[in-house]
Amino acid sequence: MKNPYFSIVVPVYNGAKTIGETIGSILAQSFTDFELIVQDNDSDDDTANIVNTYIDPRIKYYKNSSNLGYSQNLREGKKNCLGDILFLMAADDILLEGSLDNTYSAFGLDERIGAVTRPYYWYTTDIERPVRRTPRFNTGRNEIVSIDDKFSRVSLVLNNEILGQLSGLAV
Repeated sequence: MKNPYFSIVVPVYNGAKTIGETIGSILAQSFTDFELIVQDNDSDDDTANIVNTYIDPRIKYYKNSSNLGYSQNLREGKKNCLGDILFLMAADDILLEGSLDNTYSAFGLDERIGAVTRPYYWYTTDIERPVRRTPRFNTGRNEIVSIDDKFSRVSLVLNNEILGQLSGLAV
């Protein structure tokens, strides 16, 4: 059996209220060559039971024996990955339709691409009114920013895209 293209890592702590919708949005993607690693940071709510209601061999649930903190929980999740690309996802976010297809296509633009970012929108109750957003780097088209570009271009991506929100970052 070949390794999956994406290893989607969802670090979670007490995410029972949102993890089901997150998993559902991932399983609804038309791109299916992925594994889903749910890395539980010793939740004491119903997170495990909700994750275990999904019967899909791509879903792998791991629970730490103690709370390791966010960074170490991410490292634990990464250790469990078999995929070619690490795709980070928050336990309270959803992927829009076509997100994995778009990310896959972006990596295919150039063999030197090492990371793909995405727009990010944060909503409360009204999907028409985001309370926070990270727009596309270039709203007109997909664009490759090289680590060899001018520092000002690279820092725009790092500051506006990656550091603003890790969910949806693929490396």
